Amino acid sequence: MNQLELGFFDNLVRVQLDGKTIGRITTWA
Repeated sequence: MNQLELGFFDNLVRVQLDGKTIGRITTWA
C-alpha cells in the first residue's frame, strides 16, 4: 500500500467515524 492509498483509506475511515458521530447526535437531538 503506497502513501496515496494509505491517505485515502485514513480519510475514508475518518468520514465513516464522523458520520456515525453525526448520526448519534442527530438521534439524540
